Amino acid sequence: ALMTTTEVENYPGFRNGITGPELMDEMREQALRFGADLRMEDGDAVDLTGPVKSVTVDGETFQARSVILAMGAAARHLGVPGEDT
Repeated sequence: ALMTTTEVENYPGFRNGITGPELMDEMREQALRFGADLRMEDGDAVDLTGPVKSVTVDGETFQARSVILAMGAAARHLGVPGEDT
């Protein structure tokens, strides 16, 4: 997961590397600069067919020509001794 990556060394445009959280911030800022409407919500339904896509959240449907879905990630713990240290 990018959020916990300490160094990304192979991403174009960052010759000296960048941390995962910094890269996420850069991507977010670029998306906003180009007019993206960022929603940090859980979608109930998506329809990605046709030229206009739709995402439904809490009964409200949003439509756009492009949709970026960021599913997120979470670590899976094994429950072994010393795992969290």
